[in-house]
Amino acid sequence: MNQTETELVIEWFLDLETRLRQFLRTVPLNWNYKAVLPLLSGIIVEAAGLVDSIFRKEYDLSGFRIRRKNLRITHFQEYYERRYSLSSKNTMIYQYPPVLLTPFREWIFPSVQPESTLEWWDAYNKLKHERIEHYSSCTLSNAILSLCALHQVLSVLPCFFKALVAHDMIELGEFSVSYAIEYIEQGHQDMPFLSESELFATPYGKQRFPDNLLNIDRMSLGWRSNRLERFLGR
Repeated sequence: MNQTETELVIEWFLDLETRLRQFLRTVPLNWNYKAVLPLLSGIIVEAAGLVDSIFRKEYDLSGFRIRRKNLRITHFQEYYERRYSLSSKNTMIYQYPPVLLTPFREWIFPSVQPESTLEWWDAYNKLKHERIEHYSSCTLSNAILSLCALHQVLSVLPCFFKALVAHDMIELGEFSVSYAIEYIEQGHQDMPFLSESELFATPYGKQRFPDNLLNIDRMSLGWRSNRLERFLGR
């Protein structure tokens, strides 16, 4: 994807996040995770639809006979899990109580799990064709996981790095912008960067949060996020 396209995707993400935050102001996450809210259908369809579009556009078809429009989630699962280990990617949502989200967790078993095991993706496929019949799929959980999945995709695909930096969505720690961009463009995924938005914090590239939130030590991990420090209280 070129710079214009990545900037556009970031703008779409930020708009969707603003809309979701408006719901979270009146429907707290901690006790309404499975609440059915039909008005969330647009967020689910748009966020998951962007994941679908990005996966489809960035898929390298060299050596394959399949047409890009015929790619399915099973193709995405094999291709992107192998490159970015999305099944183990976790994201903190800046809502209380603190929790870690893993929207691609089921991809760890590619040989036995059907594609519908990504519940938010299943909801997306149903809602994009028939919103009235499948209104019960419009849960707060599916909306949050769809947008979280998009945030994770932005945080692992190198083509988005410059756009994230431009929108002040990357905590670079002690590294300069020019050095960080050059390093990522060389194909590295091991830098201690943190991708942050109003709702989500995702370690960049192949980095991940410890499973136990009590074990998050932002300084030893190389992060300098003041917001993360305030949110965790340490």
